[in-house]
Amino acid sequence: LSTSRPDELVQALRNDNMFWRTTAQRLLVERASPDVLPQLIAIVNDRSVDAIGLNSPAVHALWTMQGLGLLDGRNAAALDAAKGALTHPAAGVRKAAQSVMPKTAQSVTDLLSAGALLDRDLNVRLNALLALSQLPASAEAGRAVYALSKAQDVIDDEWLPEAVWIAAAKHRDGFLQAYAGEVGLEALMRMAVRGARGERGSGVDWSGADLSESGWLTIPAPKIWSETPLGEHVGTIWFRRTIDVPAAAAGKPAAIRLGIVDDTDVTYLNGVRINGTTNQRNLVRQYSIPPGVLVAGRNVIAVRISNVNGRGGFAGEPVLPPGVAPPQTAGPALTGMVISGDGFDVRLEGDWRAKVEETWDGARRRDVLTTVPIAQQFLLANSPVADMFKAPPAATAPAVAGATTGAARPGALSTLAVTLSVVTGEMKFSQTSIAVRAGQHVELTFSNTDDLQHNLVIFKRGSIATYEKELFGSMNDANAQARGFVPDSPNVLVASRLLNARESTVLAFDAPSEPGEYPFVCSFPGHWLMMRGVLRVE
Repeated sequence: LSTSRPDELVQALRNDNMFWRTTAQRLLVERASPDVLPQLIAIVNDRSVDAIGLNSPAVHALWTMQGLGLLDGRNAAALDAAKGALTHPAAGVRKAAQSVMPKTAQSVTDLLSAGALLDRDLNVRLNALLALSQLPASAEAGRAVYALSKAQDVIDDEWLPEAVWIAAAKHRDGFLQAYAGEVGLEALMRMAVRGARGERGSGVDWSGADLSESGWLTIPAPKIWSETPLGEHVGTIWFRRTIDVPAAAAGKPAAIRLGIVDDTDVTYLNGVRINGTTNQRNLVRQYSIPPGVLVAGRNVIAVRISNVNGRGGFAGEPVLPPGVAPPQTAGPALTGMVISGDGFDVRLEGDWRAKVEETWDGARRRDVLTTVPIAQQFLLANSPVADMFKAPPAATAPAVAGATTGAARPGALSTLAVTLSVVTGEMKFSQTSIAVRAGQHVELTFSNTDDLQHNLVIFKRGSIATYEKELFGSMNDANAQARGFVPDSPNVLVASRLLNARESTVLAFDAPSEPGEYPFVCSFPGHWLMMRGVLRVE
């Protein structure tokens, strides 16, 4: 193949070997001459397909035209060929046509007119949503994306809800206008205010005192899920327990202690959200119950627990040496699982009722729930009134590199916001030392800016050498990949999921109360040899 023989290059686009097709495409683009356009258009206009429904030459011809700059909207003949390819019998050609269209408002109309969002091939539909996200904002596109968000085959798909979200973000006004037209402006604004305040909800709500528990399992606590009839589970499970409270305690403040919970919990009493903790392993949950929540007689505790990897559920507590007190959070000194108030204590060990809300196949938590309309989730996360609720910027400079302080929670130290990323191509964290105050609430944003997969695992106080045996051992565990390579160990305090390239997550946790050095690593096999640091609790 040679750039001096363009006819042979065009003919090579029809070769049955992909290497020759891609090489011919590259040489035609490097040749940088539009004289082959008529031949390229002829290939694109060929609507035949092979035995398995492909027309690969047309795909290469479209990308060749795009590489030659012929699809910027100024060449009518090339543009007409690309528009026609939006309805080509071959799914791959339709995808390519969507991707090479010029980034203009007219392309939005052309994609919608071709029925791209209703394509029978879900991969083409996915590509159409991503293509729309790169085109100018359009009310028409927003309405079309909203209509698609209600389709059951979209809701049930693993990836389409996220693509809907991405397209809705670009065409937000039309998307939310269509949603308001269905639920009413008043209801939409109520949800927008909830979202602006950070009240996202979790999908289903099984916290109410009058909820029927018919069909729920009976599960002993404290025990991790794998030691109960629930078995190994990655996902979300609700737990409920009914207790009696003396009349003298009604309406008064109290405290609830659940012991150690893995990984994330949200705790309710009589349908009222008491508190919650995100992505903390092996740390005690103890929360204050505000006045007015407890009632005389029957009260219902509900705990929604999510497990990303490893152990899950009410994990119990390690046996401590004589004279060593169990870890405590702010509040009265309590032990085990108990709810305690003025003149009463009710033990919570024993039988709880349990029901699975979600199972995360392949240990992957879906970012968009199937139990709540996609538009509702999008509105809560992208509230148009969010700016009204933002606090003014802090006047003081951050005390730690990569960290800022936020508003203090009642009775607690100010929240420390920390950013941690991966040094691209160097197998290192952007910081190897993070300083926090004992008991301080930390919101750590971890971003994988590398091309490889990475996670973040924070261990208990000590030297990383102490935990190397566990890191080595986890590589030989049959379930290691499903757990994102996080060691299934009580020595893990906080752990993120395994992030793909360009993904981010937020770990919200309270720093340990005991000062010292708490090592952190990326526990992906081999990475932890280089990717390590220390959380210094002062």
